[in-house]
Amino acid sequence: MQTNKGYKLPENIINELGNFDQVITSYNPEIVFIGRVLAHCMKKEDEAIIELMYNHKSGLLCVYSRAETIQFQRLLETAHSVLLIKGRVRFKDVKYDLVIASNAPHGTAIFSFTNSDTVALQRSGLNGKVIYLRQPDIALFPEKNERYIEHVSDPAQ
Repeated sequence: MQTNKGYKLPENIINELGNFDQVITSYNPEIVFIGRVLAHCMKKEDEAIIELMYNHKSGLLCVYSRAETIQFQRLLETAHSVLLIKGRVRFKDVKYDLVIASNAPHGTAIFSFTNSDTVALQRSGLNGKVIYLRQPDIALFPEKNERYIEHVSDPAQ
């Protein structure tokens, strides 16, 4: 399911992030998030999508990487992790089904709200840096990280 207007990541990036039950590209007051959601909040009027993701907490939220905004700061406090994509993304205009001619005006950040979505960001292969905002569940990560394991096993250090 997808709304009929707004902007979204190109399909090659979406495919790297896994399967979604819904791809939300613009705010609609009647929208109900179901299952694993990829939501895009790319315009000022879409900020209500952020509020819906706070409550739904299953899936990924794509926003402009504007750390000075109140919404971005709140996401940093509530999300599980964030992927800061290197370079500028060329988004797709959903209404006309075309890739926009110019790059995005800001960098792009994709926030996750669960351990499994953090793993999806980590394994996506997208060019960028995953930053953990909460301690990850060790069992979900296939690579052994001795430093992290020592830190978790002895919180006094």
